[in-house]
Amino acid sequence: MTDIAPSTADSAAAAGLSRRTIIAGAAWSVPAIVAVSATPAFAVSGAPTLTVTSPNMQAVAAGTTPVSTRVVDDGGQPLAGRAVALTGPSGTSFSPATPTTDGAGTATTTMTTSDPWATPGSSLTVTATTNGGTTSAALTLLGANAYAVGNNWAGQLGTPVDGNTETVPTPAQLSLVFPSPIRSLTAGSQFSLALLDDGTVWAIGENGSGQLGDGTTTTRSTWAPIAGLADITQIAAGPASAYAVRSDGIVLAWGYNGAGQLGFPGTVSVTPTAVPGVSGATQVAAGGDNAYALVTNGNVYSWGNNAYSQLGNGDTDNSDGGDARYTALPVVDVNGAPISGATQIASSGGTGYALIAGTVLTWGTGAGGQLANGTDNDDYPSARAISGLSGVTQIAGGGGTAFALTGGQVKAWGRGDSGQLGNNTTTSSYTIVTVSGLADVSAISAAGSSAYAISPSGIYAWGGNDSGQLGDGTYTDRLTPVTVQNTANVTTLMPASNTGSNCAFFLRYQAPTLTITSPDMRTIAAGTTPVAAALTDASGNPAAGRTITWSGPSGTSFSPASSATGTSGDATSTLTTTDTWATPGSALTVEASASGVTGSAALTVVGANAYAVGYNWAGQLGTPVDGNTESVPTPAQLSLVFPSPIRSVAAGSRFSLALLDDGTVWGIGDNGSGQLGDGSTTTRSTWTPVAGLTDITQIAAGPSSAYAVRSEGTVLAWGDNGYGQLGFPGTSTATPTAIPGVNGASRVAAGDTNAYALTVHGTVRAWGNNAYGQLGNGDTDNSEGGDARYTAVDVISGGGAPITGVTQIASAGATAYALISGMVYTWGYGGEGQLANGTGNADYNRAQPIGALTGVTQIAAGQGTGYALAGGEVKAWGWGGEGQLGNNTAYNALTPVSVIGLTNATSITASFTSAYALSASGLTAWGGNDAGQLGDGTYVNRSTPVSVQSTSNVESLSQNSTSGRSAFFVR
Repeated sequence: MTDIAPSTADSAAAAGLSRRTIIAGAAWSVPAIVAVSATPAFAVSGAPTLTVTSPNMQAVAAGTTPVSTRVVDDGGQPLAGRAVALTGPSGTSFSPATPTTDGAGTATTTMTTSDPWATPGSSLTVTATTNGGTTSAALTLLGANAYAVGNNWAGQLGTPVDGNTETVPTPAQLSLVFPSPIRSLTAGSQFSLALLDDGTVWAIGENGSGQLGDGTTTTRSTWAPIAGLADITQIAAGPASAYAVRSDGIVLAWGYNGAGQLGFPGTVSVTPTAVPGVSGATQVAAGGDNAYALVTNGNVYSWGNNAYSQLGNGDTDNSDGGDARYTALPVVDVNGAPISGATQIASSGGTGYALIAGTVLTWGTGAGGQLANGTDNDDYPSARAISGLSGVTQIAGGGGTAFALTGGQVKAWGRGDSGQLGNNTTTSSYTIVTVSGLADVSAISAAGSSAYAISPSGIYAWGGNDSGQLGDGTYTDRLTPVTVQNTANVTTLMPASNTGSNCAFFLRYQAPTLTITSPDMRTIAAGTTPVAAALTDASGNPAAGRTITWSGPSGTSFSPASSATGTSGDATSTLTTTDTWATPGSALTVEASASGVTGSAALTVVGANAYAVGYNWAGQLGTPVDGNTESVPTPAQLSLVFPSPIRSVAAGSRFSLALLDDGTVWGIGDNGSGQLGDGSTTTRSTWTPVAGLTDITQIAAGPSSAYAVRSEGTVLAWGDNGYGQLGFPGTSTATPTAIPGVNGASRVAAGDTNAYALTVHGTVRAWGNNAYGQLGNGDTDNSEGGDARYTAVDVISGGGAPITGVTQIASAGATAYALISGMVYTWGYGGEGQLANGTGNADYNRAQPIGALTGVTQIAAGQGTGYALAGGEVKAWGWGGEGQLGNNTAYNALTPVSVIGLTNATSITASFTSAYALSASGLTAWGGNDAGQLGDGTYVNRSTPVSVQSTSNVESLSQNSTSGRSAFFVR
């Protein structure tokens, strides 16, 4: 027994016995059991791998598609005898639903789909599951989003019927063969072309002249793509000639060329060939034996037969020989100048049309009245306007008949023998007539002797119907519009041909959309911004795997410049901009394009049109430097964050405010007293808008207090209120609050611990600390307690009446100034000569004139220093310890002195101990420079003006605080 068992086990293994057989045999032999335990049959394998396929990974939208699933183990070996369960979306079924794998590990089934109008090119997901494994595959749907009707002698309609069915009188859906939505269709006499959203062109029908473009002259009753045609944006067909416009503006032509209608020599061309001399084309239109191209500048080019002046080039000479003109020439007006500004072209056989600003121009033969000039015996060798037509939005041409859409009505003229004029006659018309019974029409088309219109109430057709091309189920000509049957959800009318075609197509199509976005729809003026494009197909579904190409204005670039959309239809890129000084709030237009669809978006430019210089301890300059950089001695551009141009900037001790053209206010810097107005006391080194502030016309800043004038005359205040400088009780407020008793304000000025409002009546209201008479109300009493006066009072003159006629105000800390008719009035503290009265020990509690100053056009003030601009000169008085008088001294001035070297100044401003003047020769500064606030690149005080660096194109000087050691300059 011991000798027999091993040989028995060996022979069983060799014979391929089952694991169960071996185990049974081993029941009586220990050696056999040992042998079996070592065999692979007991090994544990990983999960199987499944792969789902169909022919070309495609599935028909409605019908049957073979589907295969292959199952292999983790070693790649096929697994036979496995049951595979297949599932798909609602409306699909499988037969068998659970096929079994064969010896090659393959299970086959037939999938049945039932949505005939499913979007071509969309995905259908099939899931396969077997014990221990599952997978899914996305199959591309083949379908058709169009109907066809009419003549089908050569199978040119491409509907799933026998090619011997010569007519289709009721619209039928095209064969479900297209991998992308059909964007447009056109037909010649016995062939048809389809342009897909993916930019390819498909053809079907008669091919005796090579009009199918497949390199042969073999007629074909199945749709097939034309090799080599890609990025096509528009197609057209003559009787046996075909045309396509490529996205780069090239026109390609093929087919019959007996009259030069392809634009190059030869009698036929069986493959698409570029038409010489035509570039920048946006549209092509085919006549009977000629063609037209509309180019980007609105010119129209023509070529082909010119026997009836249909080329519109001013003569009837074909030049290139016989009836053929191969050279494209521009269509001209009666003066011989090329027509321009055209937005659409059409042809009615031997007559051409162009739409320009609502007017229709025509040229060529008028034998059937198609020139609409009241006669049938004239030809036009050059373009002339058709009288009686205006406000036209679309034109169309048939075989000797033309149509125009205007105001929702359809106008017609020319041949009418089949009722194609739609006016209940069969008589031609040499003048404009109205098609009966149509209103609210949105689009028109024509083919041969038939015409079509779409309106909210449906699709209508009229005219010749010998092939059932009107789609009403009959073969009876219709003299007025009738409803086309079975065209629910049609969105677009397709012109079959401009000549002898007796068929028509109707699309169920919504144009694909390409939407561009960026964060908040903004882009930085100079830097990088992420952008995204979302592409949807004709049914609004994401279009995956499509190449998106980005473009923008000069100075912009994209990385990557092109990329493919993902499963969600999205493609991303990074936009790089380089114009540092681009106007904030301006629009930068970004474009993205895929084959056949273009999207654009106007992104708002965020930037900054201002420089800053000086003290930056709390990051209050808002320049793109670290907040720890405590001073900026050379002017630096503000951070590029503003969505609107900066109108003015006001600086406090350690915070800044910016007023934008859109009426909003932004703040930055120290916020210990709530002076940023954001409801907190948190310091911030980034510019942020002050919530709730809109319609602001002017701003001002005290050391730690802020003010804003609203367009209706209210003054709002926030920040430190230790002396009542906010005009209402409380020590501080972190949100803007209206000041009681101040109305009709046009400007506000901030002192150290008080403030002033100039009203539209020319009076001045004051509030806050009054210890030195700086409120100008006739006393030094704060009334409401301590050093605080919360109630605004009028500034009065020496006679006790409120001062009037004031046009400007300024504050020098505890001293104030008002400009009245070229005179400067002053009140408040005079300890350093800031009252300019010849003494340094008197205060004024009422406004008094500075007698030495006349003809003043602007005033400004620093801390204890006053300035006046008169006749291009700058006068200064008061504190001069840091050279801020600009007279080459460091002494105080008790009367006005002239700032040295300034004779043509146009504007002035001042901060703590520094002053600035703008003139035709540039920007200059003088005075204190301990924080580099003069902008000359140093920290040296200047007692005479020096040039401020890097401030070309500065247009205005912003108002600063009397306690701030910084300055802003606005471009």
